[in-house]
Amino acid sequence: MVKPSLILPGKIFLHPLHIKLDLMKNFVKGMDKPGRGFEYVRNKIPNVNDAKFKEGILIGPQIRELMQDKQFYEDLNETERIEWLPFKRICKYFLGNHKTAN
Repeated sequence: MVKPSLILPGKIFLHPLHIKLDLMKNFVKGMDKPGRGFEYVRNKIPNVNDAKFKEGILIGPQIRELMQDKQFYEDLNETERIEWLPFKRICKYFLGNHKTAN
């Protein structure tokens, strides 16, 4: 016997941090593995084990550190750069503490 849900499915919202972590996970998983950008992240954050890193599992402070790092942006290839800029904008203006009006 299936019991009815206590919360309407349309009223469930994901926390912005969870969205950011998932977006970053997808970004890292989609990076060019032998590329300079991937190696830069691997060297920048050495305390993450290989399995977590290959799956793109990073935490908030590590993501913030990469977002502020200009060298990381320079080491990305052209496709990754095109994807990185919208990710930064979404994190800053939509998922951040100070959201834009629109």
